[in-house]
Amino acid sequence: MFERLKNALGVGSTKVEADEALAQWATERMLGYRALGGGGCVLEGRVLDRPFRAGCTASSRSYIRGMELMARAELGLRPDVHVIVMNRALKRSLETLAHTLYAEVTDALQTTDKPLPEEVGWMSAYRDAGWPGPPADFWAQHAVLTDAPEVARQWMDEESIALLQDTPDQLHADTPRLFWLTRGKAYLRMQLDQPGDNASALYALDVFEHLSARALRLFAR
Repeated sequence: MFERLKNALGVGSTKVEADEALAQWATERMLGYRALGGGGCVLEGRVLDRPFRAGCTASSRSYIRGMELMARAELGLRPDVHVIVMNRALKRSLETLAHTLYAEVTDALQTTDKPLPEEVGWMSAYRDAGWPGPPADFWAQHAVLTDAPEVARQWMDEESIALLQDTPDQLHADTPRLFWLTRGKAYLRMQLDQPGDNASALYALDVFEHLSARALRLFAR
């Protein structure tokens, strides 16, 4: 993965400016690419012959600061597939957020019409699964939430676990990031800590593409 990434960023013989790296990723997959103001962008088309959309935009989630990378692939998966993979630091943040929001809702002296983020609902709907096999440092760094551990184990094979651990130097262990399957689709959200951090964005998109392909092979209807 990273030989191609290095080339995209001009480290190898192919010279491409860093701000063109996502455009090249899109071009390689025959996706549409559109730059947005403020350093954002949108990528759209078909990946794995399924509708795909991704973008770098201002964050829409309180647990992600600044810019976020989002992606969605409409894979047509079975409706019973619900698996979320996130870094441990994000899980702790969401647990704290869930506790705060539920306290507001249940406090008899307060009312709120604030919608609960989907991610907060996961904290009570799904359990933190674990199983023998993956290295201890994977479980130290990642949480896998699901209502069907056997489905999660199928999805998280050795290659997927290795990719999730093989992060670029720019991507901090505590940087919020999550990949998940639900409603027949695959999703990605990740905070971009530095403006123009294309190495982290390319890494996340490559992992998302791999995880989507594996989900499609395993769980398509």
